[in-house]
Amino acid sequence: MAKIFNDFKSNNFDIIDRVLNGLCIHMDHAKTRILEAEARTEKGNHQFQSGIINYPDSNDWES
Repeated sequence: MAKIFNDFKSNNFDIIDRVLNGLCIHMDHAKTRILEAEARTEKGNHQFQSGIINYPDSNDWES
């Protein structure tokens, strides 16, 4: 009975560990996307305030 319980416990901890690790990776990716969006917004605000209005092609936003 103890062996069954230990196997069950270790399997669940492994699953929980994998789920939490996946969430951390997802959150890091989301945080990166938010920071990229903020940087694009700051770039746009700076161009607007300084009177520099240029319309780069869409590939510039991805870099």
